[in-house]
Amino acid sequence: MPAASDAALWGNSPQKQQADKQKNQKVANEVAGGLRNAKLQGYDIGIEVKEGTAILTGEVTDAGQKDKA
Repeated sequence: MPAASDAALWGNSPQKQQADKQKNQKVANEVAGGLRNAKLQGYDIGIEVKEGTAILTGEVTDAGQKDKA
């Protein structure tokens, strides 16, 4: 089992994990803002961000709204 100090060598330190989490949250907030600006409030649209990539899930009523999302 690797020692705690090995985690830093592999780029998986608690500080890096926290920084990655903060970056992902920032992306999620920006996407949520974009959805609000596109007037897509009130729809059940989920936002999941992993490694800086946003994945949207949910339903809208038509293809135009999907394009906005």
